[in-house]
Amino acid sequence: MNELKILSIEFMRNSLESAYDRLKDVYFNTSALKAVRMYSPRDSVDLELWALFCAVIDFQIPVIGWLIPMLSGLCEEIESHGLKFIDLVYDLQLARKIFSTFDWGNDKKGFKHRFVNLDDLICFLASLKEVLTNYGSLGNFVKQLYEEAVNKDLKEPIECVIKGLACELRSHFLNVYKKMGMLVPDPSGKSAFKRLNLFLRWMVRPYPDLGLWNFIDKKFLLVSLDAGVLRTVSRVFDVKFPGGSVWKNVLKVTKLFRNINSEDPVKYDYVFSRPAIMGYCAKDPAKNRCYLCPLNETCSSASLPFKPKVKPLTSSKERKILDEFLKIDGDKFDEVKTEYPVGGKSIDVVAHDRNCNWYVMEVEEKLNYTAIGQAVTYRKLFTEIKKIRPKAVIICRDAPLDLKTACEVDVGIEVILV
Repeated sequence: MNELKILSIEFMRNSLESAYDRLKDVYFNTSALKAVRMYSPRDSVDLELWALFCAVIDFQIPVIGWLIPMLSGLCEEIESHGLKFIDLVYDLQLARKIFSTFDWGNDKKGFKHRFVNLDDLICFLASLKEVLTNYGSLGNFVKQLYEEAVNKDLKEPIECVIKGLACELRSHFLNVYKKMGMLVPDPSGKSAFKRLNLFLRWMVRPYPDLGLWNFIDKKFLLVSLDAGVLRTVSRVFDVKFPGGSVWKNVLKVTKLFRNINSEDPVKYDYVFSRPAIMGYCAKDPAKNRCYLCPLNETCSSASLPFKPKVKPLTSSKERKILDEFLKIDGDKFDEVKTEYPVGGKSIDVVAHDRNCNWYVMEVEEKLNYTAIGQAVTYRKLFTEIKKIRPKAVIICRDAPLDLKTACEVDVGIEVILV
């Protein structure tokens, strides 16, 4: 591996680590893991069952506006009866009643999914009951599968775990209900097993995941791949993945991630899933909002808008905003230049502090998408030309909370209100 390649991997790792640190606490807002964590389990056996249930129904419905509220309502209904999820697994008639009637707001009642009906659910619970009868817990069964795969010195032991778990669940499922449904894919097919890989990540990795199963080495985990993640990965690395989100591409994407972090390759799963979930990385490139994407600095396909203003601080309002900022924080800087020329462009403010940090600053009366796009572009332009990555800041008087959060969390740009 040549030096340039090493430097590229190091840059990618640092960028992903930075994005991971910003995103890990807000990940729950866009993941079924939020519902998993809000549940108060009876024990680890109960939690394993609830987590798997949440994972397998996490497809083809909106996570934020539908899945999380529905699962939250189900949690409340179960616990209002003094029950736990494992009780529903053992009492299928009770499960049918609760799944049919629970209230989850806005006049919505009962379990509703585009591709899963109540019979599918009840039969899935019946298959979980059989696993409990035969092995005592999901964890016991998975541990058995994992140890068998490791003892055989298989290159991808988790592949055996995933497909072994799918076979077990499907065998019981089909014994009680001939229609398979879409809950557990056929291991003999090409499925990416996105939801079972997601479940294993929850069980194995530490926070924000659950870290419940310490018998699996996280270096063996495989990426939970869907169309959105694959699209983001393809654009970031400029690599084609023929066939879409299928098993062979799960292995290819995981290999890419292992080149960056061999000990914890799926650590960045939600860094790559968030751009699609939030609509930053759209199927139609014309609808992309790359300037809000946490991966914009590392993506080979990122298109950052640049709408430079002419003499940006000739505006008396912006000049006053900057002056007020400097009255408060000006002592920390040993150099402040306005209308700073870089590559034929003009940056509102470039500053240098006494700790040898560089800053690019955008000054606006109110935080807006244009300001974010310019700050992202200025930071990238300064980095490319000066070979120094500056901190990016937007100074303003007003900032809508959702936009401020997106700016600071997704793209790592500090918003300072004066």
